Amino acid sequence: MRTRQAGITFIGWLVILVPIALVGYAAIRLTPVLLNYMKVSQALERTATQLASDETLSARTIRVALEKQFDIDSIDFPSVRDIDIHKEGAAWMMRAQYEDLAPLFANASILLKFDKVATIVIGSIPSPTAHFRNSMIRPSSYEPTRQNSSATTRLGSSEP
Repeated sequence: MRTRQAGITFIGWLVILVPIALVGYAAIRLTPVLLNYMKVSQALERTATQLASDETLSARTIRVALEKQFDIDSIDFPSVRDIDIHKEGAAWMMRAQYEDLAPLFANASILLKFDKVATIVIGSIPSPTAHFRNSMIRPSSYEPTRQNSSATTRLGSSEP
């Protein structure tokens, strides 16, 4: 009696593993480009938060502050000169719109287009903890109490 072998063949393994390997390799090549975009985005947001309280802003002031953030984060591409800084009404806009190539192999590359806009609204500083602090404010009639075995009493009172 002949027995049949069960399992996957070498060609079956190739069909499964080659696409997985290509996607994995592309992800490895894309990671530095995407991390750079995240650093650019964070630098724009930090600059916008930092300068929100400054009433005498100019494009030069914003560019100098942004250049400091780029130096801190070691951002080489895009340069600070590539960032569009302009005023729209009462707000300043910083826009990083650029393309970056992630080389794959030989002459194949992946082109990524990025567009990040950060707005500096003069005089309004959104605090990330403002909601938390406001929820911690107690009404003026608040008096802390302590639990006693027989009853709840007010702190500071001489009643048992």
